[in-house]
Parts: sequence; structure tokens; C-alpha cells
Amino acid sequence: MRYLMMSLLGSSAAAITILFVVILLGLAIVYILAEVDGRRLGNRDPALGVKVATTLLLSICAQVFVLALAGFLAIVIVDGGEEAMQVSLGLLLGAIVAGILPLVIYLSKRGGGVDVGRKALGMNAIIFGLTFTSLTVLFMTMLVQGAKLDAFIGPWLIYTAAAVTTFLMLARTPTPAEQAGL
Repeated sequence: MRYLMMSLLGSSAAAITILFVVILLGLAIVYILAEVDGRRLGNRDPALGVKVATTLLLSICAQVFVLALAGFLAIVIVDGGEEAMQVSLGLLLGAIVAGILPLVIYLSKRGGGVDVGRKALGMNAIIFGLTFTSLTVLFMTMLVQGAKLDAFIGPWLIYTAAAVTTFLMLARTPTPAEQAGL
């Protein structure tokens, strides 16, 4: 049981680190492009850094929340023990608590700027979609080989819901041209 907990901690730390780097690089590109575009058009946004930082923190918290929820469901289904459940619950609660401040800042800025918020939502949709696709391929492979799928169904359903939700939110978010009335 102790090895299960240590492997959960290690894999969670690796996944969170990879997510952080991917989201950080993506939002750095968003910041640079928005800054260049603002200078070119002459309407530079003085709060662009804050908008990008809050969407970065919100994106990381959303990704960690979904990862922890998927891990928690897998542990509950397999009955992985109390120690392993504490790791997942800690990640879950940590993502919620850490996401409160950036969410308040994001909402106080009226959506953090539609352009930045839409791009961050698109990045999260891509990450959730790629994870869902990978899990689906793994699910089908395991199904064909006759493997036991008990622990796999919960995380697959969580990432399915996350991918569908972010894609629907992205479809409903107005583009800058739609918001300007063009």
C-alpha cells in the first residue's frame, strides 16, 4: 500500500509539472501575441499581465482538479486504501482552494478579457481533448486485450465530461469580433 501511495505522489507530481509547463508556454505565447497586437493597433492593455497570470492559475487549478477527481474515482473503484485516497483528496481540495483567488480576480476583471480567457479556455479544451483521446485509445486497447477495466472507467468518464464541457464553453464564448459587433 505504501508503494501505491508513493507511486501516486510521484505520478501526480510529474503530471502537474508537465501541465504547468505546457500551460505556461501556451499562455506566454498568448501574452506575447496579445502584446504585439496591442502595440500594433495602438490599444495596449495595461492589465494584460494580470489577465494572463490569473488565467494561468485558473487553468492549472482546473487541470489539477480534474486529474485529482479522476484519481480519486479510480482509487474508490479499486479500493486503493485510505493513504492513497488522502493523496487524491489533498490534490482535489488544494486545487479548489488554490483556484479561489484567481477565480475572484478573473471574475472581477469581467472575464479576464475575452480574448485571453477564450485562448486559455481553448488551451484547456485541447489538453482535456488530447487526454480524453489518449484514454479512449488506451481503453479500446485494454478492451480488445480483455484487461480488467474497473479502475479505468471513472477517469475516462471524468475526462470525457471535462472535454465536452470545455468544448461547449468554448463554443458559447463570443469571439472578439462578435463582442465588438462585427
